[in-house]
Amino acid sequence: MKMYEKREVDLVKNIQGIYFLFDETKKLKYIGISKNIRKRLKNHFCTKKQIKYFRFSEIKDIVSLRLLEKYLINKNKPTLNPKYNPQADRTFNINGDLWHKFKVKVISEKRTIKEVLTELISWYINKKEVHTNEETKIQ
Repeated sequence: MKMYEKREVDLVKNIQGIYFLFDETKKLKYIGISKNIRKRLKNHFCTKKQIKYFRFSEIKDIVSLRLLEKYLINKNKPTLNPKYNPQADRTFNINGDLWHKFKVKVISEKRTIKEVLTELISWYINKKEVHTNEETKIQ
């Protein structure tokens, strides 16, 4: 997955997915999801001055997106995410319609929750990077 500089944010399409924010030393500081990554990144760059770089990946399925975000935040513990910031007290719970969709995916495919999560994480880790040139929009 390519690392982009803050100034390249206008190349990002209006896509749904997961994004990662890094400081000047390229240390991961924040993981987030959005229905419009470009808009959300611009907001972060206005409010979080220490952020200099970003990465992102398009993910269309909201259940997969939220589960992946939860997993990666717990694994990487980025300091600007509320759960790992002592000044914030916000947790993420899968409930309501989202939980129902996840259960349907598990039940309809006759698989365990662990199998579905393993597949999702494996897909994310092995996802190929999309190469572009400066004249085209990043996918």
